[in-house]
Amino acid sequence: MQKKDPSRAVRAVLYSHFKGNAATEFGHTMESVLEEQFIKDHPDIEIIHCGVRSHKQFKYIAGSPDGIGVNRVTDERFLIEYKAPYEIGRASCRERV
Repeated sequence: MQKKDPSRAVRAVLYSHFKGNAATEFGHTMESVLEEQFIKDHPDIEIIHCGVRSHKQFKYIAGSPDGIGVNRVTDERFLIEYKAPYEIGRASCRERV
């Protein structure tokens, strides 16, 4: 069995002309609302905005979380990624969180 060349798929993702749609716009708009609610619900967590982060050992693996959460008491750190599914856009903020 011959292996498929992934370069075509990689190029499609990296050089896509996708400009967004109603669902991505909704998600982007809701990020600040969800973050405000998270901060109210978790006053012991500091949120650090960091942009793209790469893996320490494998530099070709990277991600861009919405933030890094730091517990002010234990110094535990974790990634934060807000999700706001377009399908439940009419739900209350509490239901989204």
